[in-house]
Amino acid sequence: MGDERDVIDFDTEYVLAEAFPGRVDAPAVYRRCTWCTDQQPWPAAELTVFKTRVSGDPQGRLLLYCPDHVDGRDAAGPAGTSGRTGPRCPQCWVEVPTGTGFCDMCEIAVG
Repeated sequence: MGDERDVIDFDTEYVLAEAFPGRVDAPAVYRRCTWCTDQQPWPAAELTVFKTRVSGDPQGRLLLYCPDHVDGRDAAGPAGTSGRTGPRCPQCWVEVPTGTGFCDMCEIAVG
């Protein structure tokens, strides 16, 4: 079997349980929201999965969003990024060096 990321398209939202039925009964680590700081597992039917492009990995990265965070996924980075002050790349969530306007990882303009 191939990589599960090959099953879904980039930049499209899917319900985790529908896109990856094997995650319904998967261990809790595979059912956590990317943004939630408490890292509690969610039912797979309540999580949205989104495949985003990342530098250095043509298959991309899967990000999971709970109902509380799916609508605001473009507003800030995932869990564990609070306390940083610079702008964030909307594609790979790294902090953009102040004054450059370009992400060091994927080289897109941020501003």
